[in-house]
Amino acid sequence: MATVGELDVRLTGHEDLCSERFAKIELQFDATNARLKRIEMILQAAAATIILLLLGIVIKLVGLS
Repeated sequence: MATVGELDVRLTGHEDLCSERFAKIELQFDATNARLKRIEMILQAAAATIILLLLGIVIKLVGLS
């Protein structure tokens, strides 16, 4: 059976390891979040362009009648 001191050492080591893992996960999350924001901006710009192009086509078609 493990003593209190041994368990404390094991628990402290586990806490340190988990802390390092959490820091790495947080960095990966931040990088992924930045990429998603960039993709979102590109999609919004593309949607706006398509809407304006379609609006221009509709205006031309209505003006020809």
